[in-house]
Amino acid sequence: MDNLILWVWLSEKCLPDTPTFSILYHTFGSVENIYSATEEQLSKVFSLKPKQVTALLDKNTDSAVNIIKVCQRKNIGILPYDNELFPSRLRTIKNPPVLLYYKGILPDFDKEVCIGTVGTRTPSPYGCRCAYEISFDLALSGAYVISGMAFGIDSVCHKAALDAGGKTVAVLGCGVDKIYPKENYELYNRLCVSGTLISEYPPETSATRYSFPQRNRIISGLSLGTLVVEAQIKSGAMITAQKVKKQNRDLFAIPGRIGEYNSLGPNSLIQSGAIAVNDANDILREYEFLYPEKIRLSHQKTDRKKDGRYNPEKAVILDSKTKSPILPRETYIAKTEVEQTYEAEETLPNFDHLPTEQKAVAMCLSKKTPKSLEEIAKDTSISVSEIMSSLTILEIQGIVNALPGGCFILA
Repeated sequence: MDNLILWVWLSEKCLPDTPTFSILYHTFGSVENIYSATEEQLSKVFSLKPKQVTALLDKNTDSAVNIIKVCQRKNIGILPYDNELFPSRLRTIKNPPVLLYYKGILPDFDKEVCIGTVGTRTPSPYGCRCAYEISFDLALSGAYVISGMAFGIDSVCHKAALDAGGKTVAVLGCGVDKIYPKENYELYNRLCVSGTLISEYPPETSATRYSFPQRNRIISGLSLGTLVVEAQIKSGAMITAQKVKKQNRDLFAIPGRIGEYNSLGPNSLIQSGAIAVNDANDILREYEFLYPEKIRLSHQKTDRKKDGRYNPEKAVILDSKTKSPILPRETYIAKTEVEQTYEAEETLPNFDHLPTEQKAVAMCLSKKTPKSLEEIAKDTSISVSEIMSSLTILEIQGIVNALPGGCFILA
């Protein structure tokens, strides 16, 4: 049987970011041996649960064949774990992916200086400018910019790298044929032509609340080091930072402005030992002796002025719902306070269809007055971690909008 069919079959049996694949591969040594393993052999594998044994005893490969046909039709490549081009950096992380699906230009990751860049979906103008300038300079100097194509900092970093004529890779929390968020339609097409889209999820797979934390380990795993631009203490970017530490990779952070919610994450990382970054050279110097033929350190501000592709205006992020420029937190709050004086009391929608905790969080919010996590916790008596989980689901459903400064309102 075709080796690729077996790899796709196995990827469907092993949930992402779990030890199942590593245990199976180290026990049996090849995908062929895993496929042909008997019930007796599988039952002896340490920590393999009965449900997993039952799943692995199902040798039907029809679904795997269909996935491969979809990939062929949509020009999607498949890179299994045993392929020589599969990044060795990913082989060494905890819970490596069984395979990668990709569109665009597949880099030889192990020969490139890959730098992860992550941050908030609701950045300040300061964060956008820093993300654009540093990503532009990283790409201009020969590095690959690795990010997640999420709204906010991720998108800015990808655009900057493409504007510089450099290379960038988007690791998705959905199939590589899915454009998420939909506002990134233009960016997605640019990445297909001049960059790379990667995912461990098969085509036609939609994003879920679980897939984004799962894909974070791949962003950091592909990268020599990862830069955190702006992030709240409890956020996806900070989850990635924890992955970086566990993978023994370098962690960089841009110092944030004191008093801003999005500064708490990177500033706390710097206090814990992350390397503070003022420009791209602060990152590239860490690798210039390992990759002298790949890195071109330069006076970046001078280079940018000479480069007609440099367009810092692209660092301005528009809110995905309102299409209006994101403002600093203090400006936004001042504006809403004036509006509240003159606007009539709003009518809240019905949330009876929501689970109890999500309903409680939604009910304490309004469409006019932003509330912080602390305020929501005080009003609902629900823990901050549970509130964050509920807000994530409500935001995906389009019920809640996240605002700059870590505040939330009803959509």
